[in-house]
Amino acid sequence: MLNFNKSREGQEKVSVSLAPTLISGSVHCRGHLSGNADVVVEGEFSGTIRIGGRLIIRPGGRVHSEGIECRIADISGEADGIFYISELLYIRQRGVVSGDVAVGGIRIEEGGAFNGNCKTVVSANPLLTGATPDFPVDRIPAVCTE
Repeated sequence: MLNFNKSREGQEKVSVSLAPTLISGSVHCRGHLSGNADVVVEGEFSGTIRIGGRLIIRPGGRVHSEGIECRIADISGEADGIFYISELLYIRQRGVVSGDVAVGGIRIEEGGAFNGNCKTVVSANPLLTGATPDFPVDRIPAVCTE
């Protein structure tokens, strides 16, 4: 949410919700997405995503990542690559995630699939804060706990 501070005496703060960015089912994108709003993928995206919100990949959606950084990832489609998810990776019933993942927590519904390496992390996402991570993002060790 955006908070606009008082600029004049007597005015109150105004809160505005950021609308999610939608990549619809007929769209194929390549590039870099960054920002604080949620991103919803129903089509196909290749590249990097660096957001402070949620990444939602709906059924039929595909993401081929050169690096994904987000707070929460909710996967019902397909995603592959390198991921840093500061809070929760949620793989739904038909979701498939392949690659190297550093995550605050992970939940996989029956029928969901994870293929790769996973490391749980407790601290805030160093990549979103501009710090250097204390592990190699390109080779996350195979350790996965919940």
